[in-house]
Amino acid sequence: EYDGEVRFVGVNPIDDVDTMVDFADEVGVHYELFRDPDGRFTEAVRAVGFPITLFVDADGTVVAQTGEVDAEDIRRQVEQLL
Repeated sequence: EYDGEVRFVGVNPIDDVDTMVDFADEVGVHYELFRDPDGRFTEAVRAVGFPITLFVDADGTVVAQTGEVDAEDIRRQVEQLL
Protein backbone atom coordinates (compact mmCIF):
# COMPACT_ATOMS: atom_id res chain seq x y z
CA GLU A 1 0.00 0.00 0.00
CA TYR A 2 2.87 2.42 0.72
CA ASP A 3 5.20 1.31 -2.11
CA GLY A 4 8.20 0.61 0.10
CA GLU A 5 7.86 3.85 2.09
CA VAL A 6 6.81 2.02 5.25
CA ARG A 7 8.17 -1.12 6.89
CA PHE A 8 6.05 -2.99 9.42
CA VAL A 9 7.80 -5.11 12.05
CA GLY A 10 6.45 -6.98 15.06
CA VAL A 11 8.53 -7.51 18.21
CA ASN A 12 7.38 -9.98 20.83
CA PRO A 13 9.13 -10.11 24.22
CA ILE A 14 6.86 -12.77 25.71
CA ASP A 15 5.87 -15.65 23.44
CA ASP A 16 7.96 -18.48 22.03
CA VAL A 17 8.38 -18.81 18.28
CA ASP A 18 5.61 -21.38 17.81
CA THR A 19 3.09 -19.23 19.68
CA MET A 20 4.10 -16.17 17.65
CA VAL A 21 3.76 -18.00 14.34
CA ASP A 22 0.42 -19.56 15.30
CA PHE A 23 -0.97 -16.16 16.31
CA ALA A 24 0.36 -14.51 13.15
CA ASP A 25 -1.25 -17.18 10.99
CA GLU A 26 -4.52 -16.91 12.90
CA VAL A 27 -4.87 -13.14 12.51
CA GLY A 28 -3.24 -12.81 9.09
CA VAL A 29 -0.01 -11.02 10.00
CA HIS A 30 2.12 -10.48 6.89
CA TYR A 31 5.08 -8.54 8.27
CA GLU A 32 8.38 -9.46 9.87
CA LEU A 33 8.27 -10.81 13.40
CA PHE A 34 11.13 -10.79 15.89
CA ARG A 35 11.46 -12.13 19.42
CA ASP A 36 12.88 -10.05 22.25
CA PRO A 37 13.35 -12.74 24.91
CA ASP A 38 15.88 -10.70 26.91
CA GLY A 39 13.72 -7.56 26.78
CA ARG A 40 16.48 -5.37 25.35
CA PHE A 41 14.27 -3.77 22.71
CA THR A 42 11.39 -3.46 25.14
CA GLU A 43 13.65 -1.74 27.66
CA ALA A 44 15.21 0.53 25.03
CA VAL A 45 11.80 1.91 24.00
CA ARG A 46 10.68 2.09 27.64
CA ALA A 47 7.60 -0.06 27.07
CA VAL A 48 5.51 -0.35 30.22
CA GLY A 49 2.67 -2.43 28.78
CA PHE A 50 1.62 -4.39 25.75
CA PRO A 51 0.69 -4.03 23.05
CA ILE A 52 2.71 -0.96 22.18
CA THR A 53 2.81 0.58 18.71
CA LEU A 54 5.80 2.67 17.72
CA PHE A 55 6.23 4.78 14.62
CA VAL A 56 9.92 5.13 13.83
CA ASP A 57 11.42 7.37 11.15
CA ALA A 58 14.18 6.37 8.73
CA ASP A 59 16.82 7.58 11.20
CA GLY A 60 15.53 5.28 13.94
CA THR A 61 13.85 8.01 15.99
CA VAL A 62 10.52 7.16 17.61
CA VAL A 63 8.19 9.85 16.28
CA ALA A 64 4.90 8.54 17.71
CA GLN A 65 3.84 5.95 20.23
CA THR A 66 0.49 4.48 21.19
CA GLY A 67 -1.08 1.28 22.49
CA GLU A 68 -3.32 -1.14 20.66
CA VAL A 69 -4.38 0.01 17.20
CA ASP A 70 -6.38 -1.28 14.27
CA ALA A 71 -5.59 -0.97 10.57
CA GLU A 72 -7.38 2.37 10.25
CA ASP A 73 -5.49 3.85 13.22
CA ILE A 74 -2.20 2.83 11.63
CA ARG A 75 -3.24 4.16 8.23
CA ARG A 76 -4.21 7.52 9.75
CA GLN A 77 -0.93 7.84 11.68
CA VAL A 78 1.21 6.81 8.71
CA GLU A 79 -0.53 9.34 6.46
CA GLN A 80 0.18 12.10 9.00
CA LEU A 81 3.84 11.16 9.18
CA LEU A 82 4.59 10.71 5.48
